[in-house]
Amino acid sequence: MDRAAWARKYRKTAPGWAGMAWGNITLRVRHDKDYAGVELRMTREEFIAWCVPAITVWWKKNPGKKPSIDRIKNEEHYSIDNIRILEVGENSRRSPAKKNSKAPKGKAWCSGHQAYLSIKLFSPAPSRPPLFVNNRCRECKRAEYRRKVECRST
Repeated sequence: MDRAAWARKYRKTAPGWAGMAWGNITLRVRHDKDYAGVELRMTREEFIAWCVPAITVWWKKNPGKKPSIDRIKNEEHYSIDNIRILEVGENSRRSPAKKNSKAPKGKAWCSGHQAYLSIKLFSPAPSRPPLFVNNRCRECKRAEYRRKVECRST
């Protein structure tokens, strides 16, 4: 089995999913402008110890659904007492869409540009009300993808 196939299989185990979730949280807190001011108030070890049994129970109760780590109180930080596992779509619907709920007609907020742009510049995202578009325009998404590819190749 090649490394990529092994990684895909491992991410479907509780320890593998927990490790991937931890990586996503740390990237979000350190690099995503939408999470400026949000702190990580737990260690990797604390998170893994909480997450492995929690995701095991969640998968049994929610077969076939895709899990996501949610902050219970969005105005607070990532800590063991402020996180839970939700289905991805439910978590997205809970996200405060402050910028887009006040968007001028025909525009959406791009967190990359930090500006309102034409809604035609965004890809659709059915789980992101109220405008049902991504939080970054296509240009910003492409730039983000290129950065990730460059990081992997170095």
